[in-house]
Amino acid sequence: MKKLPFIALSLILLSGCQQPAPLVKEEPLPVDLPVVETPKEHAAETVTYEDETGTYIIKIEYPKLDYTEEINQKIKKKIDSEIKLFIEEANSLELTAEEIEEFGYGKSGLWIDYAVYLLTDDYISLSMESSVYNSGAAHPYSYTEVFNYDVKNDKELLLVDMFVPDTMFWEAISATVIPKIKDKLYEDELADDGWIDEGAGPDPKNFSAFNITETGFVFHFFPYQVAAYAAGPQAIEVEFEELGAILMPEWL
Repeated sequence: MKKLPFIALSLILLSGCQQPAPLVKEEPLPVDLPVVETPKEHAAETVTYEDETGTYIIKIEYPKLDYTEEINQKIKKKIDSEIKLFIEEANSLELTAEEIEEFGYGKSGLWIDYAVYLLTDDYISLSMESSVYNSGAAHPYSYTEVFNYDVKNDKELLLVDMFVPDTMFWEAISATVIPKIKDKLYEDELADDGWIDEGAGPDPKNFSAFNITETGFVFHFFPYQVAAYAAGPQAIEVEFEELGAILMPEWL
C-alpha cells in the first residue's frame, strides 16, 4: 500500500507474565466518499481476491476495465504491491497463530475496495480504499491509493499535469480545500485549525491522493492528516471552475 507516509501503529508490549486484556477488533473506518455519477463510456468488472492464514486475512476487490490489458496490468501491479507489503509487515510481527489466539489480538488484516470516478475514452480515475490492521494494534489504519490515467497519451496523470506551469496552483488548491475541511469538521466538532492548516497546506504531498470527475477533483485525506483518527478519512470535492484559469484549458 506508495508508500505515502503512514502513521506507525504501536504494538502492545507484553510485560512480565501478565496477559493483556483482549482487544476489540474494529471494522475498517468507512470512507465518506462523495456520490459521483460515473460516465458510462466504459465498464469495470470486479475481481475478488481472498487469502487467509493462521496469522492474517486478506480480502480485496479491484477493477478489471474494458481498456487494454496493459492498463489492467498496471492496476493489478498496484494491488500486488499492496499485498506484498502487507504480508511482509504481518510477518515482521513474529507472532504465531497460537499467540494471536492466546492473547486475543485478532489476525492482521488487509481490506481493499475500489471506487470509479471516471471511465472515458480519454481518462480513467479510480481509487483503491485500503484498511490495514496489524495484530495487537489498537485499531486499523486506512489510506487511499489512486489510479489516474491519460489514455490517449498512455501515461499516469499527475496533478501537476493539469495546471498551467509557473502558477501558484498548490496555494490555490490549499486555499480552496481548507475552508471546506473546516466547515465539515467544525460541524462534527472535530476540527483543529493547526492540524488542518498543516495537513492541507500548499505542499504537494498533501494532495497526492486525488481523483477526477467530469466536473472537478476529489481530494483524499487520511486519518491523522487533517484530524484525529476518530474523524476518519476525509474526501473533499473541488469543482474545476473554483480553480479557474490556473487549470489547463482542456479541464475548463
